[in-house]
Amino acid sequence: MKKGIFVIIALFLLVSCQATKEKVEKKKDTVEKEPEKKLLKPEELVYDNAGVYLERYPTGETKIEGQKTKEGLRSGVWKAFGQDGTPQSICSYVDGKKHGISMVYHPNGNVSYQGEYEYDKRVGEWKFFNSAGTLVKTENYNK
Repeated sequence: MKKGIFVIIALFLLVSCQATKEKVEKKKDTVEKEPEKKLLKPEELVYDNAGVYLERYPTGETKIEGQKTKEGLRSGVWKAFGQDGTPQSICSYVDGKKHGISMVYHPNGNVSYQGEYEYDKRVGEWKFFNSAGTLVKTENYNK
């Protein structure tokens, strides 16, 4: 009789352990799977309305953002980004012309060069850097 009870308890424990193991494996499968990222449709990649311009990568990350005048010319600060979100460039515009500080970045995020524009003309001191961030050249554009 004792053997029978022991066998019944052992079978019960075995069955309940197996059910718990299956639940754990099911949860593990659910957690490990990342949801598939929905790609944007071509008509969703660019938003250009009411003075706001926004361009996105198909995966949804911002590619270019800025403002436009009523005439459709670039105005204010414009920024461009890599698909991983690192900055690629930043530049100021007035009436569609580069005007103000401009910076362009290496893919690793370090500044490649920086300088200033006055209505699309380089002015003042421009600095150029290697990908490690070391200054390699300076050019002066007199007004």
